[in-house]
Amino acid sequence: MTAQRDRVAEFVCEILYIDDEDLIDGDDTDLREFGLDSVRFMMLLDALELTGEEGVVQRIFAVPTIRTLVEETCRR
Repeated sequence: MTAQRDRVAEFVCEILYIDDEDLIDGDDTDLREFGLDSVRFMMLLDALELTGEEGVVQRIFAVPTIRTLVEETCRR
């Protein structure tokens, strides 16, 4: 799970132009606080290959955190 978390965090930091250390609440930090908008949200889902799966977008959009992204990528 750590390797998967690191992979997700790398994409998040790259797309939002932040450092991992900026995540004040760790993996539970709401990514909207760092400018996650609909365009970046879709870029992130594409990068993590999470598009096209039923319910994924809604679950991640409801709680946009690294933890949620890791959970969704591990479901696959």
